[in-house]
Amino acid sequence: MTGRGAGGGDSQELLPSPPPLNHAVLTGTLAADPEAGRSPAGEPVTLLRIEFPVIDPDHPRSLWRCAASLVEVPAGRSTTDIEELRGGSPILAAGQISDRWTIEGGHTSRSGVIVASMVKAGPAEASAAVLL
Repeated sequence: MTGRGAGGGDSQELLPSPPPLNHAVLTGTLAADPEAGRSPAGEPVTLLRIEFPVIDPDHPRSLWRCAASLVEVPAGRSTTDIEELRGGSPILAAGQISDRWTIEGGHTSRSGVIVASMVKAGPAEASAAVLL
């Protein structure tokens, strides 16, 4: 791979590869009160189920549905006092998408989770402003 130097001339210098793209920003409403949980490493986390509107793929011009995502907040990662949040609160969360595996009744299942690096609660207008 070749790149162009700062002076505009050709260079044989390799350009660095971009970091893996794995980041999600989610705004919505808490579907329930926060719950205590554990990460796969056994560390304490707070689990948030966030609901948000999505377009219904069968009726994209007229109907909306609610979808939900689980957000795992490691201790000390939030800019919000999570213990005071209640279901129905508007919320913004950002972090990496990961998988969680569970075994129940001899069956293995996988579910997606966002491992939060930031969580902010507040009015929807304030949360939207953070994205700009």
